[in-house]
Amino acid sequence: MPTLSGIVKDSTGAFAQRLVRAYRRDTGAFVGQATSNPTTGAYSIATDYSGEHFVMMHDGTATEGDPYWDSVVLACHFNGTNGSTAFVDEKGHTLTPTGNSQISTTQSKFNGSAVYFDGAGDYITIPSGDFAFPGDFTVEAFVRRESAASYFSILEGRSGANATPYVFGLRSVGGTFRPDFFNGTVYSGTSTSVPLSTWCHVAFCRQGTTLRMFVDGVADAVTPTVSGTLTPSGTLLYIGAIVDPTYANGYINDLIITKAARYTANFTPPSSAFLGAAVVSGGTQNILAFDRVTPV
Repeated sequence: MPTLSGIVKDSTGAFAQRLVRAYRRDTGAFVGQATSNPTTGAYSIATDYSGEHFVMMHDGTATEGDPYWDSVVLACHFNGTNGSTAFVDEKGHTLTPTGNSQISTTQSKFNGSAVYFDGAGDYITIPSGDFAFPGDFTVEAFVRRESAASYFSILEGRSGANATPYVFGLRSVGGTFRPDFFNGTVYSGTSTSVPLSTWCHVAFCRQGTTLRMFVDGVADAVTPTVSGTLTPSGTLLYIGAIVDPTYANGYINDLIITKAARYTANFTPPSSAFLGAAVVSGGTQNILAFDRVTPV
């Protein structure tokens, strides 16, 4: 995998510890970050993109946070009081409930609450304008299904039953629930399953043209080739339903959509609720930018 690397020095020419962040030059997508070594000034950031980047060095260091936060377009904890229909997206989109979709404290993966869908007309809508995927992306959530219904939708961007481009969810195949993606063609997992009444982390991650589907950090054997831009065919996205209609019965916690490939191999699922932006502290917050940097 190519890397962006270099040496950081301060104004006196001494090696320095700085927060270094890299972005793709063509899309502006956040690639990753590192803190340069205080003794040697060296830093290295892996990237899946071989074209030009720009690199920004901050006069400070980063506290704990999500290194992909700049590329996140939806981030929903689904925190709140029992029965609440006030859903918050940390990225500012308006979430509108339909039916009996509501916050429940009966089950949760993190923070004591999750959104609950009863399987009978419940879903949440979001304006779809920010959710075209021209390149890498990750759609992930913790889910707990509570019935053996044939489908559990996590996210849909279709305007009708036969429309494209995308649905991310879980499908019953031969009596076993598996990760499922639709973009005009159905791609269902074969080697992983999502049990009933159990919290599982489910993730769909496109790197280049390869789509990987993960359950609890384990990649399924099915890795379809998915090329081109995936653009919602309607004005709304749906959480918890597909327009056939089929409605999810169960819970969702920590739904995150990122325009970057977070997971390219097996990984350990998050052990705590997602973090927001890393906070830069120390120094005077000056920034030094380098443009047209090519990885090697």
